Amino acid sequence: MTTDHASYPPGTTVTITGTVTNVSKATCWVPAGNCDPAATATNSAGQVVWYSNNPQIMTPCSLAEQQLAPGQSQSHQWQWNQQVYCNSMYGRPCPATSQAPAGTYYASVHWGALEGS
Repeated sequence: MTTDHASYPPGTTVTITGTVTNVSKATCWVPAGNCDPAATATNSAGQVVWYSNNPQIMTPCSLAEQQLAPGQSQSHQWQWNQQVYCNSMYGRPCPATSQAPAGTYYASVHWGALEGS
């Protein structure tokens, strides 16, 4: 998992790139539907403040998979505009969407059972 810069001024779009690579000698399968892969941004208190696949939009997840040959990689990119999204799924009230306050945030990529930060 990488971001396009080490730090960002407020309001600047953060580009998060996740890559999964098959390091085995056998073909494997990775999720490739509309729910995976996904990315999150978490604040220094451990609260998820942004999720690339908004869990409040209750669309069914597709169960698509993509084949990866040995040594093959698959990448995906997400854009976070530094807005904190309303998300009662994580036990917070739902105020209006707002700019994330200055601070330290951690990006994570979730690719099925695979996760990277």
